[in-house]
Amino acid sequence: MTTQTQTDTSPFAAIAQKSWQVLLGVGLAEAVLGVIVLVWPGQTLSLVATLFGLFLIFSGIAECVLGISTPAMSGGYRFLNIITGVLSFILGVMCFRSELGSIALLGVWIGVGWIMTGFSRVFTFSSVPGMPGRGWAIAAAVLSIIAGVIAITYPISSVATLALFGGVSLVMIGLVHIFQAFQWRHTVKTL
Repeated sequence: MTTQTQTDTSPFAAIAQKSWQVLLGVGLAEAVLGVIVLVWPGQTLSLVATLFGLFLIFSGIAECVLGISTPAMSGGYRFLNIITGVLSFILGVMCFRSELGSIALLGVWIGVGWIMTGFSRVFTFSSVPGMPGRGWAIAAAVLSIIAGVIAITYPISSVATLALFGGVSLVMIGLVHIFQAFQWRHTVKTL
């Protein structure tokens, strides 16, 4: 006679257990991308566009997954996450086009992506009052909005300036997401 132990976990519990890992991955990707950009500030527009394009594509996919897989949020906020993710993905793909023409335009595109992602996250995490790591999430969202506004308000005129500004912003936002992920992990373990 064999005994089999089965653990019944709800889909929400399974998502919650994996969500901190996704957030950690996003935070690490942001921080690593920021460091790479800071280490090689004098590289070509093509490299900078590729790195930021990859980031925007990755964050767009993450936003869509968040919108689809978070049943605790209202339908409107989930829809906002999905729209933000799709637009971020499109902006990421546009970074790969050689016809962008100027670094200032790339800075504006990146700024728009950061603003959309930031507002989406502010609305998302403000709508879930008991969410662990909510303060970190809102802080990262506000940093993203500020970085986006600066990128749009002061068009960046050189690859080195874009790399420095973008790299520092990504490192700061990535570190906040890493702290938030570990706080979320602790909360998920206690549930």
